[in-house]
Amino acid sequence: MDATVIGKENCYANPNNDYWLLELEPADGKVIGDEVEVGGILYKHVVKTKGLPNDLKKTGQHLRIGYDVLSSKRVLVNVCDVSSPVQYEVYEIPILASERL
Repeated sequence: MDATVIGKENCYANPNNDYWLLELEPADGKVIGDEVEVGGILYKHVVKTKGLPNDLKKTGQHLRIGYDVLSSKRVLVNVCDVSSPVQYEVYEIPILASERL
């Protein structure tokens, strides 16, 4: 499935532990993910992941992903270790494969 990196959460002092946000481009009008405002822009089909390779962790990056299944519940970290956390309560997607478009 094609997707675009739309941003990153800010929850941990070590940014490698943060989730990245993706806007999916589902085929056939499927509804996957949530509608979320990020940086003043409203996105549809938003999910989060920790499975992006470092070279794809760039806002605006277009990519193609292979994934397993969405989490059964929306994910929100209960304990962040930064003073002003930024999180989104959306579904998590485990990425099995990814490539730049």
